[in-house]
Amino acid sequence: KEGEIYPQEVLLKVRELSPEAYITTDVGQHQMWAAQYLRNSPRKWISSAGLGTMGFGLPAAIGVKAALPNSDVICIAGDASVLMNIQELGTLSQYGLKVKLIIINNRWQGMVRQWQESFYDERYSSSDMSCGEPDFVKLAKFLDIELPENWKLNSRGYGLNKAGFRDLPKDELIEKLWETIPNKSWKFVFGLMATYGLRNHEVFFCDLSSLTDFGDKIIRVLPTTKTGEHQVWPFHPEWVEKFELSKLGENPELLPNINRDLKITTLQNIGKKITDQFKRYSLKIKPYDLRHAWAVRTIFYDLPDTVAARMMGHSVSLHTQTYHHWITKRDQQQAVNNAILKVKRVKNI
Repeated sequence: KEGEIYPQEVLLKVRELSPEAYITTDVGQHQMWAAQYLRNSPRKWISSAGLGTMGFGLPAAIGVKAALPNSDVICIAGDASVLMNIQELGTLSQYGLKVKLIIINNRWQGMVRQWQESFYDERYSSSDMSCGEPDFVKLAKFLDIELPENWKLNSRGYGLNKAGFRDLPKDELIEKLWETIPNKSWKFVFGLMATYGLRNHEVFFCDLSSLTDFGDKIIRVLPTTKTGEHQVWPFHPEWVEKFELSKLGENPELLPNINRDLKITTLQNIGKKITDQFKRYSLKIKPYDLRHAWAVRTIFYDLPDTVAARMMGHSVSLHTQTYHHWITKRDQQQAVNNAILKVKRVKNI
């Protein structure tokens, strides 16, 4: 997409342009991607592997360059991990070492965020780096580190806050994916998550009695969940009928029969079962993509952020900080069209 770049693209370009370089890495998602996408010659991969030593990459690159001054040395780092030893940029400048530092910057502690999203119900504690993070380019210039003349043309961020939009599934795709699921029980799971923006495990800890034909279609997430009891409205409302969710109001046992006894299992394990089923059916989206799409969808219904955040069971600041960054140009045009139609309706009245 225009204005967007993926970390894998960066690493494939490194692999293309510098096949014989010495590579050092910091610790995090970028380390995993580097291991997957780069193809180094023997003894040219320098990483702390599973030791988890954030900040390792830049000093290691300095050591390699000092020992092998005529070799191409590249450090692959994340914006959070590089800050652990960012002062070593001064060492680069002091000794004039030509190390290439590539910062995969998504303004998060990416690996931490990934775990918080997958196993801790999106409780993003201390992993957001968007506030207080330095401008790395200005920092390099301040330290008299030479930058390529065309760096402005070749540098683009892929994070939520700077450029690019999260590739969330459109409503049409969601409906098509639902139709491809062969198991009726898991179709109900998919439909509930899409219509109500539920977390994985919340599907199995809801009062669904309001989904009957004469119910108000407002479901209640039970207090046994991580974020406690809250109510959720359907967006789109017509999806209750589309995904046949009224049947759950009459018989919630139509959901998959999995162990929900929290004395034996955990909410994380229950959530993982849904993730595994999405992979099994090759749905090509993650369960949380349905939740995120629901959140963005509520914006176009003019639902106040305070209300949407309450339905999702998280803070208003997290809601606005996350989801308003994911509105694409297409989404903005849709919102503008809705606003114009609303004004026209008022005038007609």
